[in-house]
Amino acid sequence: MNQVAIDLSNRGVAELQRGDPVAAFQSLSKAANIVMVGIHNHHHVSTGAEVFNFHWEDCSSAIAPRRPTESSPAWEGSTPFLFLRALRISTSTFATSVDEIEHLCPCGYAWVIWFNLALCCSVLGTRLGEKGKLFLEMAYDLYQKVQRRVDSEPSNKHWKMLAMAVSNNQACIFHDFAMHGDAVICLQRLASTLSLCQDLEVADRGDFCLNLQILSSSHTLAAAA
Repeated sequence: MNQVAIDLSNRGVAELQRGDPVAAFQSLSKAANIVMVGIHNHHHVSTGAEVFNFHWEDCSSAIAPRRPTESSPAWEGSTPFLFLRALRISTSTFATSVDEIEHLCPCGYAWVIWFNLALCCSVLGTRLGEKGKLFLEMAYDLYQKVQRRVDSEPSNKHWKMLAMAVSNNQACIFHDFAMHGDAVICLQRLASTLSLCQDLEVADRGDFCLNLQILSSSHTLAAAA
């Protein structure tokens, strides 16, 4: 069922890029259910992590709300600050057949599905306001699972990028819950990782730096009030 889960995850990414987080949530939830069963049953099967490749896909043009203007000052929760990129999964040349992929443990790519599903939940939760609490709680739990995977990996720019995405989006969740102290902790973690990522693209650093500046100011003022 690995290929089915991968196809569902990639479909969810495409649906996010089309601006349909509801359809993406449905596809990614199915993928997450498949990998959880696979992980539960894997025992001593190889994870085959080297078989999978991962590529960032920008979803911001279809999901991100417009920045506020004088005529429309309201923002859609924390959505303008979310890291709105998802991960697409492909198989490398190490995978000689579909049958080989099917015999691998989903541990090698499950974290991608969790991250993509968390992003969907973040988007839906911020859009729904008070009704979106369960989505935001689900997003936080999924980001925690991704963070545990990051913590177990060697420190390189790819895992650092994922760590910053998790910290950024968890800060957004706490922002929506008005949990200022927890938001600040996430932002401090983001700032710490960012300081170690001098090899990132300028655009990537710029997005995180801007979010740090705006959200940190917001929560510092709120904590002092």
